[in-house]
Amino acid sequence: MTPYEGSKPYIFISYAHKDAERVLPIIEALAESGFRVWYDAGIEAGTEWPEYIAAHLRACHVMLAFISPAFDASHNCRREINYAINKKVNVIAVYWESFELSGGLELQLGTLHSIYRERHKTNESFLTELSRSELMLPCMAIDGNAPKDPAASTVSLEYNTNQAGDGDLLIQDGVLLEYRGKEREVILPREVRAIGEAAFIRSDIEKIVIPHGVSAIGQAAFQSCAHLTSVTIPGSVKTVGDAAFLGCETLTEVILETGLETIGNNMFAMCTALKSVTIPASVKEIGQMAFVYCVSLEDLTLSSGLERIGSDSFGECRSLTAVAIPETVKEIGVRAFVNCRKLAKAYLGKRTKYARFFNRSFPKTTWVIKN
Repeated sequence: MTPYEGSKPYIFISYAHKDAERVLPIIEALAESGFRVWYDAGIEAGTEWPEYIAAHLRACHVMLAFISPAFDASHNCRREINYAINKKVNVIAVYWESFELSGGLELQLGTLHSIYRERHKTNESFLTELSRSELMLPCMAIDGNAPKDPAASTVSLEYNTNQAGDGDLLIQDGVLLEYRGKEREVILPREVRAIGEAAFIRSDIEKIVIPHGVSAIGQAAFQSCAHLTSVTIPGSVKTVGDAAFLGCETLTEVILETGLETIGNNMFAMCTALKSVTIPASVKEIGQMAFVYCVSLEDLTLSSGLERIGSDSFGECRSLTAVAIPETVKEIGVRAFVNCRKLAKAYLGKRTKYARFFNRSFPKTTWVIKN
């Protein structure tokens, strides 16, 4: 596989080359699952190795360090760990097996988030735990391919300044491709018919007004907008791309108007301030991990018309106390409400047959069958 190169969040893999036979299949599995992954493969001859590694380590979202006796003995691996910790990079320590760490490495790894391969009977189980780590989610490219970096586009683009003002909005053929402004409140012009992939990613906007007439919002369009507090998705929007609002940690209000058909994978994942959401009757499917780690979500309304709830869709919604599953629901994915620690009651239609997907996660939940 080709290591990811681009500006979006990615995973930096640190491992001893003696462990390559067992690490590389994990790297490939992560990439096939939709994660952007970089590791030191294909470095061109003549490249200054320390500078090359350091640049990719500084730019990554999270470092996966595969800890083993060979890793402990590797000067390069130890330097990568030192550099990551000094630069305050997120680090997950993955232990292949139990062994006695050297004192220096034990001191460095003592406070890091850790995952233990030996506790899993299969690679599949191990990869499930690894991929569900909160630190990993922003590195997911849902389609399984590293998305194209907008900065590398060869398409000739021009700024439309008729309504965008000062060239802040890059618009082509009705598609808003990029926001480069500094304004905290943005009102989109009427000519915008779609919001493109990563158009507002990591911007400082606090409020966005999306006009009726916009029909689509692209993947990661508002991902990691750390100051965004509210959003209304008008009924003209039929599709919203995966991870569109992932990591908008101050988003407290979401209004979804009737017309939206699908809640995409990771759409509101890690929106930790979101307290209430109503899924309109037009929505047929809620994707996997759509609201995972929305730890403040207290009030959830699922409307009749919903047919599918994806796996892990409301996982770790620790403030959710009750949920009513419409009778129209035909499928509930595994772990759909995993670790919703306050969930006391689940209201099920008399034809609902999916309680088995909840029982292991909620042994104290009371099931109420509606007439």
